[in-house]
Amino acid sequence: MKEIFKKLNISDDSIITLEYFLKNYFGIRMNNLNKLRHADLHDLNISGVKRVPFDILTKNDILGGSIFLVEDVNKNLAPYINPQKEFNNNTTYYEKELRRK
Repeated sequence: MKEIFKKLNISDDSIITLEYFLKNYFGIRMNNLNKLRHADLHDLNISGVKRVPFDILTKNDILGGSIFLVEDVNKNLAPYINPQKEFNNNTTYYEKELRRK
């Protein structure tokens, strides 16, 4: 996934861990958070956790905090919407963009 850093001209300092993401943005406290993979997170079906495809990301999305690049235990990256950046109607800009495609 290093090509995403080149494409968007960002550094890998923009990455947060899955454990950090879940603890700090969803208040989840459970054993073995540091061992989760993105697939495990999908299986947990946590309300508000939303991923977006890499191809719609921009540098401003990441640097502006609308999107987090999240790394799982296997060092795989996935972009997740910052749950604190949703619009009042609970439909995010990214979901609207996905519907248009």
